[in-house]
Amino acid sequence: MKINNKIYFNISLVICVIFIVVFSNSLFSQNQPSYLKNENKISAAKTARSITAVVKTNILPIFKGPLLYTGEYRIVGEMLVAYKHSLSAGVGYLGKGLMYMMQENSQSFKSQGYTPLKISGYRIQVQYKYYFASKEYSCKGFYVSPCLSYGRARYLDKNNPNSGDKIIGEKYQGNALLGFQMAIKNKFVVDLFLGPGYKSNIMTEYHKSTGSQKMDTSGLGLFFNSNFSFVLGLNFGIAL
Repeated sequence: MKINNKIYFNISLVICVIFIVVFSNSLFSQNQPSYLKNENKISAAKTARSITAVVKTNILPIFKGPLLYTGEYRIVGEMLVAYKHSLSAGVGYLGKGLMYMMQENSQSFKSQGYTPLKISGYRIQVQYKYYFASKEYSCKGFYVSPCLSYGRARYLDKNNPNSGDKIIGEKYQGNALLGFQMAIKNKFVVDLFLGPGYKSNIMTEYHKSTGSQKMDTSGLGLFFNSNFSFVLGLNFGIAL
């Protein structure tokens, strides 16, 4: 029996969030280093080198975003919730990617009669990090991390956006990441990460006269239609 991708991803997301919340709460009451259980020593551990909250972004997805033809304007917040453990949440606005905009403005695009698009949407992500090599009470060092994200974009005919016809693109993704986060002068943060995972791209056509149907994406290539995902990323940020 074939399992619906949306149901599978939503169940996985709920399980992951419940696991993170329960696991993080348990860390405050057990399995912490003894010096963290003493209020005075906690204050001593949080030295000037400690980084417990970070705001990050990445300019590269502006050129080519996570969904077809998109560019993403992203912001991610990370907070240390216990010794070696942090939680992150991110949100992004999806518009036209700069690479697609260059294609759309090219003479070949116009001469071949392609339809210019109006694109808008959003993307959300949640992430848990375990800094396995860190000896500081800080968001720094090597880490392993499960990361889940969902993106949705709407595609309209730019010349006739009120026709009632549209395409909705959705992307479900989960990755197991290995990364390294460092701080320059203990203020400017660089976060490098990579890892394999699962993804599902779904494109649905909505027509005012005929209703909705799943779009044939065979012409978009093997990688677009494959469920295999591999992420190689870089975020820049500021420690708060």
